[in-house]
This record gives sequence, C-alpha cells and structure tokens, in this order.
Amino acid sequence: MHAHSCGLVRSKGFVLLHTLWLLLVAATLVAGSMATVFYSTEELAISEQRLSMDLAHESAVELVIHDILVNGNRSPWIGDGVVTRDVKIAERVIGVSVQQATGLVDPLTSDPKVLDRLLERLALARISHR
Repeated sequence: MHAHSCGLVRSKGFVLLHTLWLLLVAATLVAGSMATVFYSTEELAISEQRLSMDLAHESAVELVIHDILVNGNRSPWIGDGVVTRDVKIAERVIGVSVQQATGLVDPLTSDPKVLDRLLERLALARISHR
C-alpha cells in the first residue's frame, strides 16, 4: 500500500509541475499580448496627435489664403515684408507667416519666351559685371 501511495504523490507532483509550467507559459503570453496592445495604443495616440496637428497647420494656411483672396489689399495678411500672426484652429494657436514677394518667376508655369528673355538678361548682366 505504501508503494501505491508513493506513486500517487509522484503523479500529483508531476501534474502540479506541468500545471505550474502551463500557467507560466500562459502568463507570459498574456503579458506579451498586453504589452503589444499597450504600445500599439500609444503609437496610435501619437499618430492621431500628429495628424491633428498637420490638419490644423493646413487649415491655418488655407484660412490665410482665403482671407487674402476674399479681402485682397484689405487683408491683415498683406503688408510690407513678412507679416506674422497667430491663428486659432481647433483650440490650437498656430503661428503663420506670410512673406510678400514680387518678381518671382516659376519656371514650371512661366511662358517659355519670357523665361528665355529673363535668362538672356541674367547672362548679359553676369558678363557685364566681370
């Protein structure tokens, strides 16, 4: 009878050891899953903040462009040099600067004849300064 009870104790110890091992594996998997969810949630929140800030900046620029187009020379954004103001978009204050520039040439949209004449004048100016 003693041999039978010794076998039962070993059997119960073996089952207990496997049970503890399975609990350890399950706890590790759960902890890993929770960490992954936590970091994913944190990354999502950071991405949402970046997107919100980008949209607020775009909205501020569009608001300034709209004001200039609608009000023309009466717009507070029109002035000499650089005009800097704060614009409030979605409870955020965003600094916007508008620089007045005349005489700029965009080579992608300019008339090729005008661009050629300008480049010729620049080449002549460079030669005469030597």
